[in-house]
Amino acid sequence: MVQVSAAPIYQARSTSAPRFTVVKGDTPLAITREEGNWYGVLMVNGDTGWILRQAVKLTGYDLVAEKPAARRGSLTARGGQAPRPGFVSDGVVRAALQYSGTRYVFGGNDPDSGMDCSAFVRMVFGQYGVNLPRTAREQAQIGASVPFDQLQPGDRLYFSCKNSYVDHCGIYAGNGYFVHCSSSRNGVAVDSLASDFYWRSLVTARRS
Repeated sequence: MVQVSAAPIYQARSTSAPRFTVVKGDTPLAITREEGNWYGVLMVNGDTGWILRQAVKLTGYDLVAEKPAARRGSLTARGGQAPRPGFVSDGVVRAALQYSGTRYVFGGNDPDSGMDCSAFVRMVFGQYGVNLPRTAREQAQIGASVPFDQLQPGDRLYFSCKNSYVDHCGIYAGNGYFVHCSSSRNGVAVDSLASDFYWRSLVTARRS
């Protein structure tokens, strides 16, 4: 996680090298290499960028790369492209992130006292006139199915994390990340679809 207000990601291990981008504070990154004072960062196109170590704090989440890199790249590379017509994609993501700090409560549906994953997704989309069922299992049947290599911010993601049926959900935020209300994170948080756990658990994506 970026721990400074803004930090450049370079194309080589030098502050004089060309930059890929500048990332803001609290941006989650996938660290793939360590070289001296530098961390190698997985970019959405599969390249490695370089960021100074002092700009980053490690979160303790390990990225297990057992699946083919090409498939993982196809899953996340197209996020953040042009928004779908007639839908305020960026607004949905912003609305989701505004619930940061809301704690997880199984069966909860109140942001003040706590929510579960499906209540969180339902509440965010309700602000945009999209009425979703209460449970993740039911929500996964609503909307157009989206191929994983065509995800756009604001798409809904559904997972089978602990059961043989859909039992978790979140909102795609772009660039390979999604927002969800998670018991393992004690509330609303951002995680990466490139993590082995969520990659294995992802069942379907839906567009409203």
